[in-house]
Amino acid sequence: MLAKNDFGFFPVLKTSSIIVEDVSNEVLQERLQALHQQAERHAERIEAQLEAQRSEMLELQRDSGEML
Repeated sequence: MLAKNDFGFFPVLKTSSIIVEDVSNEVLQERLQALHQQAERHAERIEAQLEAQRSEMLELQRDSGEML
């Protein structure tokens, strides 16, 4: 390619895109971590709600059994 004066292989303006990609990957990793933490908080809330509903159903069953 050099003998033909073809410089298409030379990474003109490619190194800056590599740096931008690295920064973007860091930002994406931060966002992914934040989403993961948010998902964990939602899962904890759902588990607490399910446990509350389970307790409520058990209490209703116990109350209905006492009525019979």
